[in-house]
Amino acid sequence: MSSDLSTNATTGRPAGPPEVHVLTDPVGADYTSHRVHAPGEHVVLPDSIGAEVKLDVSAVLRAGEPKKDT
Repeated sequence: MSSDLSTNATTGRPAGPPEVHVLTDPVGADYTSHRVHAPGEHVVLPDSIGAEVKLDVSAVLRAGEPKKDT
């Protein structure tokens, strides 16, 4: 998950809006599939994880936000 608004740790480029990265099909230290999903999208994780999982990208990103003091 990318949520750093200053610099993207993977590319070193300035980061854009938050997004969810799904990497699948590992081969050694790499992955053969890398998909990026934006808020508003839904992601179905691959069957290889052993369960049917559908994620709401907006909900995942909200869950990763810092808690606000009340």
